[in-house]
Amino acid sequence: KAQQDRVTTYRDYERGLKVVLQTGNLTLYPDTCSKVTATFSVLSETIKMIQDIFTVERRRQKQEDWARLIQQLQQFEKEKLHLTAAHHLERIRQRNQQLQS
Repeated sequence: KAQQDRVTTYRDYERGLKVVLQTGNLTLYPDTCSKVTATFSVLSETIKMIQDIFTVERRRQKQEDWARLIQQLQQFEKEKLHLTAAHHLERIRQRNQQLQS
């Protein structure tokens, strides 16, 4: 469920950028970023709790290290978010440049 919510949040993030690019109203983007950041923060905490459960369970039952895999996934998601934000800023810059030409 948390991963599905991440996908939905990325879609919301993209929709927010699309509105900014279509309307040219850059003042909407910080609000979009704030909402997305808050949602990702909650999702991250949820996934950390799941990771902790797997860590405890692994110690008890000598299972595969799911916690480590979840931690790697979290790192990849963090990198993806940074790249997505950078891509958004580049798209905004390009739009502004087109408007000035």
